[in-house]
Amino acid sequence: MVTEFEKDRVVSEIECKRDYACLKLKLREGRQEVEKILRILTEVEVHFTIPKIHKDTLNFVLPGEETGKAMERLKGAGYNPQLLAGCSLVTVYAPDMRDLFGIMVQILETMLRQGAEVLQVGDAYDSVSCLIKEEKLKGIISALSEVFPNTAIKCDLR
Repeated sequence: MVTEFEKDRVVSEIECKRDYACLKLKLREGRQEVEKILRILTEVEVHFTIPKIHKDTLNFVLPGEETGKAMERLKGAGYNPQLLAGCSLVTVYAPDMRDLFGIMVQILETMLRQGAEVLQVGDAYDSVSCLIKEEKLKGIISALSEVFPNTAIKCDLR
């Protein structure tokens, strides 16, 4: 049986990381070259996350300070990456997320009501991460803290 306290603690933490970017690559040979691209990024120590592999493209999220070396190395390998900078990565943590229904919907609805374009989404057994444009960050964090009260907020809203 779930107590009222447990219901209030469904979401335990909301974290944001500023100065992130999304990089998109056109795949020349299809999905078989994804491993090669990810190895290139690993060799130059780019910390990418939320890779999305599509039929003809590969998208991933990376810290803003690493975009220069990623772009340089990928261009050197013959790619023409597209970069969308000025983003924030918002992660909502809920330890029992996989046993609960509707958490992702609540997160995405809240962001969309704030006028955010959710550029990329990744999930794990205990979290959902969303890449958004930085200018919407303050409103999103405020709205999420209303939807999920009593939640620790780890975000520098400057």
